[in-house]
Amino acid sequence: MSDKTFYTSRLSGKRVVVFGGTSGIGFCVAEASIENGATVFISSSNEEKINRKISKILESYPSAKDRIFGHVVDLSNPSTVDGDLARFFEKIGPVDHIVFTAGDKLVLEPLESCTVEMMQHGGMVRVFAATLVAKHALKYLAKSNESTLTLTSGVAAEKPSPSGWIIGAMYSGALYSLVKALAKEMAPVRVNLVSPGPVDTELLRSAQIGQDILKNMAKTLPVGQVGEPQDVAEAYLYLMKDKAATGSVISSNCGWTLV
Repeated sequence: MSDKTFYTSRLSGKRVVVFGGTSGIGFCVAEASIENGATVFISSSNEEKINRKISKILESYPSAKDRIFGHVVDLSNPSTVDGDLARFFEKIGPVDHIVFTAGDKLVLEPLESCTVEMMQHGGMVRVFAATLVAKHALKYLAKSNESTLTLTSGVAAEKPSPSGWIIGAMYSGALYSLVKALAKEMAPVRVNLVSPGPVDTELLRSAQIGQDILKNMAKTLPVGQVGEPQDVAEAYLYLMKDKAATGSVISSNCGWTLV
């Protein structure tokens, strides 16, 4: 008699969408979902990158060739994003879980340099596009506590750095409140938030935080290292599986708030 697989098969056969699934945490969420038996749709603004990342996933999971798909959606264009999302969901149909890890280059400016344009740009992908995803998810997620929408914020909501994080902290905090409102409005669909601290990703490095700075940062953290995207990805899998979790914030911040 074979062992039961109740815990390791809870995502088997589920349909998972990952916005921002071509890099960093989102890519690891896509990989982990495939490994757990799900069918995964990754979205990015760059088709070539989508195809490259799908090929990379298939190198590790060759049996998943009929369970990994990619579609282009530009979340940064305020005049087209609503229609693009409508067409995206119409194309792929009903889904069980939506994970939003998409982000663009961080706007890091001191208060005296902030402008309305910077603020609008800083919130477009992480907050405005995430809210529009929730809007379209109403039609495509089953009305059940087995369905989830998981957004992504950051530890700047709780402990911003001394300078340059006005816009980043503002929108990180906004997401903390947004998921609670969405959890009520979209119930029984569960809506949650993952709040990473410093994670060694391409996006963090693009914010002028190089490898040396990451190493120096690691020395100050209780766990002795900055986060790794494959570890943070586990938080998203947990939130997909725990049918009691909604309106919750899961922090994976290496103890950043303790130092």
